[in-house]
Amino acid sequence: MQSTILLLESQPEIRGRVMGAQGTVNGLGHLIGGSEIGAIASAMGIGLAIGINAGAGLVLILMVIILTPLVRRPVRMSLDEAADATDAPASVSLPETGSND
Repeated sequence: MQSTILLLESQPEIRGRVMGAQGTVNGLGHLIGGSEIGAIASAMGIGLAIGINAGAGLVLILMVIILTPLVRRPVRMSLDEAADATDAPASVSLPETGSND
């Protein structure tokens, strides 16, 4: 879902950078989240670590729902508009290869 929203809402010229940023954030999130839950589990036990992370996740999801306009505003794009918004050319014309004898 997040990739779809990012692709539909970003300008064609910067879609590569937007998707790269999404990949970086997701990768760092896994790295930081794994380290964080491991430290909490070592100090307080796995049950409490999972509970703390679940609570933090719910708070963050609620913040995103409240603060992000893309969640409140549905993306309305027809299939034709989506096709027009792509970077790919609609048709490719090939040079003629006939000989002129």
